[in-house]
Amino acid sequence: MPAPFDALTTAWDAMPLDEALALLPLDSDAGGGATADLFEFDVLFGEDPERVFVHRGDIAVSGAVAIGNGHHEGYGDDGLVYLIDGDLTVDGPLHFYNEGYYVPLLVTGSVTAQNLFCSSECWLFVAGSLTVSNLLVTDLYECGSLRVQGATTTRAWLETYSDVDVRLRGDRDHGGHVAADPAAVLLPEFLDERSGVATNSLFAAAFADRSVVREPMR
Repeated sequence: MPAPFDALTTAWDAMPLDEALALLPLDSDAGGGATADLFEFDVLFGEDPERVFVHRGDIAVSGAVAIGNGHHEGYGDDGLVYLIDGDLTVDGPLHFYNEGYYVPLLVTGSVTAQNLFCSSECWLFVAGSLTVSNLLVTDLYECGSLRVQGATTTRAWLETYSDVDVRLRGDRDHGGHVAADPAAVLLPEFLDERSGVATNSLFAAAFADRSVVREPMR
């Protein structure tokens, strides 16, 4: 189950929406400035949120992290937005997913993780670069989103739905394994004949620090 964003840090300060978005680099929007329209919060929530929960400075986490908001976990409210004014570094796998609620995370700097799983209604915006040393999986639906303004580097990227909002800029080569055939990347135990990827088994193995990719990839 995902944990609230307090799993990353408890040092969140409420800030008016416009002030929080002004922390994003000016070039994060081709028009020259970050606005609520850029993120379409009114589509997610019916209206723009009044405040954003902001953490000033970098966040570094050791070990596996699962964050987001689950509809059935009894915590969190729809319409919450979080912003890290700095870098997010996870020394391990990071699984970000929302279920029933959208709880966006904006990062003014860069994001680094060993494995990154963006699932369900995950909504992640990275103004800097995204570096995933092993496997990036985008298993999104409806208004789930992953947007990276800087370079994206990962050993392999598996995208389960091509019509969902995934916008990766910069380095898109990834050694020829962009949105690759799961059978060419994953070990056989993580393949599913119907969906292509046995996602629950894949996430569990990554969080148990087990190998999930072929050596070498095909």
